[in-house]
Amino acid sequence: MILQDLLIGTDICLEIIHGEKNFEIPSKMVGTETNGIYIPTLSIGGNTIDFSAKEFSGIVFNLYCTDKRYGNRYCWRSVSLSVRKWQGTDYYLVTSAGFGKIGTESDRRVDDRILLNLSGEITRRDAEEAVYGTILNISNTGMAFHAIDSAINIGTQVKIQFQDEVGEHKFKLAIDTKCIRKQPMDDGFFYGCGVVDVNKEWLTYVFLKKLWQKVPTAQ
Repeated sequence: MILQDLLIGTDICLEIIHGEKNFEIPSKMVGTETNGIYIPTLSIGGNTIDFSAKEFSGIVFNLYCTDKRYGNRYCWRSVSLSVRKWQGTDYYLVTSAGFGKIGTESDRRVDDRILLNLSGEITRRDAEEAVYGTILNISNTGMAFHAIDSAINIGTQVKIQFQDEVGEHKFKLAIDTKCIRKQPMDDGFFYGCGVVDVNKEWLTYVFLKKLWQKVPTAQ
């Protein structure tokens, strides 16, 4: 099976590997070309990330998907990504010289959390004033923080705002989350939250953070 045999709208997973670091980005096939398929780009401040830039040298891309017609799961290893203008918009053109092989979930590595130590503002949906806390770790689908405030309970919707710089890229983030874990500590509470809207800005930040910084898995 070649990439161009996939149906438009097929959900895919782009695995990005750099040495021992890896990250998975969910995406969707939006169109085809004679030698590949188009998927949406990642961007920072409206500027498309071009993986051909020197700072991204040595990165390997794998593509995974499930063909809904037959229920088979396929993997294309070491695919190429290039920025192309298609229908007036920047997309990644994904190409592969090989055929897709049927894969399993075990083909992919476990994604690590990234340890942080950043100040942030935490606002409950049912409160107007923010409290300050420390962002402890993040992943593509969640984050954890420490705060003195005890009013956040499991199920509470929380907006977490913080700023960070990754390489030459600056991020000012406001992430909607839902509390899924609360644990008392000597000096406050540990909170674990799931990201409600896993959008491209968040995925781009986590990906770049992981690319620049390799840390042990947070427990």
